[in-house]
Amino acid sequence: LLLRHPLLRALGFAAIFFAGLEVAFATYVVVTMIERVGVGYVEAGLALSVFQAGGLVGRLAFGVIADRFAARRGLIATLGFGMAIAGFAAAGFGPGWPFALVLAVCFAAGLTSGGWTGVGIGEAARLAGEGAAAVGSGAMLMAMFTGVIVCPSLFAAIVASGAGYGAAYAALAVGAALGAVALLIPPGVRPAAEAS
Repeated sequence: LLLRHPLLRALGFAAIFFAGLEVAFATYVVVTMIERVGVGYVEAGLALSVFQAGGLVGRLAFGVIADRFAARRGLIATLGFGMAIAGFAAAGFGPGWPFALVLAVCFAAGLTSGGWTGVGIGEAARLAGEGAAAVGSGAMLMAMFTGVIVCPSLFAAIVASGAGYGAAYAALAVGAALGAVALLIPPGVRPAAEAS
């Protein structure tokens, strides 16, 4: 279904990066706080808690927004760009950062990467059409779990290569931005290289 439906295909592509960023951020934020920002375990745990609180607020708030307004794809793309901004900000985490600013970035990352999920699954069900909502939702979850498996592993590989946490967060941010752009390309428009 993802391969046959252009809007679902774009949503599935974005879902790989969006879900991957969410899980990679949650997986590595504590160690990032300790190794890069230089805080203790309590503050590192607080950063993770703030990230998770952002996700809770985002899922509720963006669900309400999606119910009231019909531009769900645009909302999901906007959240993707928000994830990219948060990812690029996290790439700069270091000992000189005020901890309140670190927490703000964690909240923004959670708000956007957690906030898109319900809207995205709901949109996949809607796009799949009557009688195929379960298939659309299942296809979306398949794409999401691809990102959940691949992105944290890619993050670890980037850090282990010596490129560091900054490069790993930047890679997540680039993926989120690519996913957001994919959602904004009208379904009938393909890049020239793909069209030939």
